[in-house]
Amino acid sequence: MGKFTSTIWKNFFFYLGTKKIRFNLKKRDLPKNGINILLANPKNSVEEKLIESALYHSGIPIQFSNKKVLGITRPGDLTISDLKTGNFLLHIRDYKHNESDHLQALEDIYNHAGKVNSPLTLTPIFLWWHPRRVLEYITIKVINLTQSISFVRILGESFRKKNLVIKILETLTLDEKLISEFNKEELTVYSQDWIDQFFARQSREKKLIFGERSKSPEFVLDWILKLPELKDLFKNLNSSQAKKIKKDMAKIVSEIDGRPQPFMIRIFVTILEKVLRILFSDFTISKDDLSKISELSKKNTLIFVPNHQSNFDFPTIFYLLYKNHLATPFIAAGINMNFWPLGPILRRCGAFFLRRKFSDDDLYLLIFKNYINFLVTHKFNIEFYFEGGRSRTGKLLPPRFGMLSWILESSLYKGKYPVVFLPLCIQYEQVMEGAQYVRELKGEKKEKESFFTFLKAARVLRRRFGKVSVSLGGEIHLDQHTENLLDRESLTKPKKREILQKLAFEIGHEINKVRGVNMVSLISLCLLDCPEGELSQDELAEYIKNELDYLEHIHAPFEKKLITHFELVLLDSIYELTKLKVIQRNSKNNKLFVPFEKRGIATYYKNTILHFFCVDEILELGKSGYQNALNLFNLLKYDFYFHKKVKKEITGELSQKVKERKLKGRSVFYILETYYHGLSILNKTESHNLPKEDKGFPSFFKKEFNKIESEDLITLPESLFMTAFEGLTEIGKGYRDKSYTHEQITSTLDTLQPIKDNYSFKRIDG
Repeated sequence: MGKFTSTIWKNFFFYLGTKKIRFNLKKRDLPKNGINILLANPKNSVEEKLIESALYHSGIPIQFSNKKVLGITRPGDLTISDLKTGNFLLHIRDYKHNESDHLQALEDIYNHAGKVNSPLTLTPIFLWWHPRRVLEYITIKVINLTQSISFVRILGESFRKKNLVIKILETLTLDEKLISEFNKEELTVYSQDWIDQFFARQSREKKLIFGERSKSPEFVLDWILKLPELKDLFKNLNSSQAKKIKKDMAKIVSEIDGRPQPFMIRIFVTILEKVLRILFSDFTISKDDLSKISELSKKNTLIFVPNHQSNFDFPTIFYLLYKNHLATPFIAAGINMNFWPLGPILRRCGAFFLRRKFSDDDLYLLIFKNYINFLVTHKFNIEFYFEGGRSRTGKLLPPRFGMLSWILESSLYKGKYPVVFLPLCIQYEQVMEGAQYVRELKGEKKEKESFFTFLKAARVLRRRFGKVSVSLGGEIHLDQHTENLLDRESLTKPKKREILQKLAFEIGHEINKVRGVNMVSLISLCLLDCPEGELSQDELAEYIKNELDYLEHIHAPFEKKLITHFELVLLDSIYELTKLKVIQRNSKNNKLFVPFEKRGIATYYKNTILHFFCVDEILELGKSGYQNALNLFNLLKYDFYFHKKVKKEITGELSQKVKERKLKGRSVFYILETYYHGLSILNKTESHNLPKEDKGFPSFFKKEFNKIESEDLITLPESLFMTAFEGLTEIGKGYRDKSYTHEQITSTLDTLQPIKDNYSFKRIDG
């Protein structure tokens, strides 16, 4: 029988001297009856004491420990044979220590439980140091070297919370009747098996923090070369041709491959935290969202799908995951970001690079598709932007199906892989590239990323951009979309197209659903759309309260302080927007308005919440007839990710509760004006005079709109440059190919004409 020491908790507290070391574990329902074995794997005496302290402060009483606890003056004469019920703390060491005490202890407790026929459970405890900064990493190395608990006390609670992960894992039930029938040899094998399972469980928990271990480019290339489609590629090639192809493939894999390195990630996060704290007043993600990500990552490959508003989307999401001890994903990045020094840093933080255009390079496409296949089948989490690029308008862009298609195919490779899409909404109070976006939409060319643009971007450190928050939409299990498919061979082209469209629009809808409403967006909406053109502060407050009532009615997400601290938040936001000259005060009457040249950036902020008002706008503008409402829906579906029930609400199949808005019927006018002029252009143009190639439509419309602008026919300036013409491009393609008829254009113009005629706009020049 092993030697065990009873632990008297009042003495145990003084032994530890842990009044300054408090680490409360997340509560779990531990068994109240029977013997429960708490298994832990401390690497040294410091970790042993931290585990014991955490259990104590979490109110978990321990009756026995397999390690003698020094400092207790009266350990007592209890032995394991006295244990009837309660918790037993078993510290086990890794195999490299060649210690057999923990195995003997486990055998003894199993043997005892079998004899007394007591219910037996096992609860693993996980402890791991996870430093986020280089200095913290060095500090933890010193702690492990000196094994000084006093040093940990001095560093304080904040240090431990940031760098120490400690959890009580799920309790496992053992069969005490089966154990009672084992002989000594069988009991040893059974005990060893549970220790093996414990280390496997520890390994899985570490993967939640670090993810799967990355592989070398050579390993990735070898894996790809073994695929059947790659073997077919080499069938008809001689040795010199095959050698050249393999060399080209090695270059492509090396160009694409992300190679995350923990120490480089630590350096990157150290710098990143400083930069983010300079730029933003706060950056948050809810604990519930983090718990959901952690839970889903245990059994699934996670695909993070954020909206793309800024170059700081990736750093913010990356930092929030790493800060909260979750594995950072492999991130799809454009090859334009692979410049020195940023490219090598991003690659070592998990970024893999793809070319913007590779439709003519079949070998590159083949390698890239199979690189995604490699990541999915090896359970690496992935992050990519399904819009393809940053939104210059504030609205979600139409989906790009490339990555979605390759992930779908990979999930069906030789069976099914559990893949879960996690839509993420990242929301900025003020977007730093806003002015640049407006210039680009007006026709200015996008500046190519380089080392010099990287240096120029450092200018943004001179100001702050408010708050940034990340919200998680509802998770989307891919197998719900592929329920009847068994493998890749059963995926037909029509079925694939159907799945991708449903998947993309569900992702977009989930992102929009959790987009937070902030005061900057509400101010922009009200000042842009009010018929007066300018508002006093009291009038603006009245408009905003009206919009908040509507948003609360439809259960849109917004911070509680917009209600509880309304006046304070309003004043702060007015001050910030005035400082940036997005809004101004009229010198004659002190009223607020958006200057004509700033309507572009104000519309960007308005667009981040515009999707919440679309159904209300369509019902108001199309109330004169069913066909009018349907025409508006068929136009706006190109600009918004409508839920499938929206059409039923518009057609009256589902009742829509009405909530009055002062701005009803005005918020989407600038988009409808764009369509009005675009459809008018198509109505006057013969189909054979339209661009032969699809990519020619945006430039065609922009050229025609410049003519309209010169004739002063545009009511709102944002109608010119706050759209990327995706919807008009789709309609133009359909009109050219005869799938969108002249009658449809005429009918839609008849719907839009009275809306345009009845819209009043007062320009204020201040």
